[in-house]
Amino acid sequence: MRSGDFSALTALCLSENEVGDAGALELVQATQHCPRFKRLALGRNRLSYQGIAALEAAWGREGGKGLWTRDSRLYSSF
Repeated sequence: MRSGDFSALTALCLSENEVGDAGALELVQATQHCPRFKRLALGRNRLSYQGIAALEAAWGREGGKGLWTRDSRLYSSF
């Protein structure tokens, strides 16, 4: 995403792809280069509570953008 032309990309669904905290944060950084990007679905991945909180802080609460991580917390370790 960083090196290619993804300027028309508006949404990305990567649910059930075993994305972990580090991979999710890489996606956040990569999609910052996509001006029209509005939705990221990461449900049922290997995200921890801390990873989800970091995603929400970095991207999910940004004006008008949607972040979906439902059921990802199933993989959280305490």
